[in-house]
Amino acid sequence: MLRYNILFLLVITLVWLPPSQAQSAFPDGWAGIWRGTLYIAPGPQVTDSLPMSLTIAPTEVDSAWQWTLQYGADDTRPYVLRAVDRKKGHYQIDERNSIVLDGFLFGSAFSSRFRVNHTLILISYKLRGETLEMEIISGPDNELTLTGEEVEEVEHIDSWPLRVRQVARLTRE
Repeated sequence: MLRYNILFLLVITLVWLPPSQAQSAFPDGWAGIWRGTLYIAPGPQVTDSLPMSLTIAPTEVDSAWQWTLQYGADDTRPYVLRAVDRKKGHYQIDERNSIVLDGFLFGSAFSSRFRVNHTLILISYKLRGETLEMEIISGPDNELTLTGEEVEEVEHIDSWPLRVRQVARLTRE
């Protein structure tokens, strides 16, 4: 039994080492201009695509980085990424218009979840080697399905539909 406990602790330790290394590399290790194509699927099939880029660069302000998204030729979004608590992987994306979105680092994935005008949105950026994958999943928050009322362990389960998935695989210039 002791051998299994030690093995379990060893496995848990090894599993948790990569996230701490990824956290120390974020966002500085992600810096650069990333380019690719954003694919948009409002259902099971991709129906549209457009070129996009993400620029991540240090600024003159400590714990702040340029986080600029560009969609197509005309839609540029010059945001600022700010560290709130780097040890906990907590950051914020400041859209510089009074909108500030919390984001969290989990290993090599940086994610933010928020609601805009009754739409729930989850955005994730995942660094996979030399590729930065971006995924945006969205759907309405006012089409709620409640289930599980008869399960003693939970009060109920809330479930929302997903309507659109957007995916991009970006490479660093």
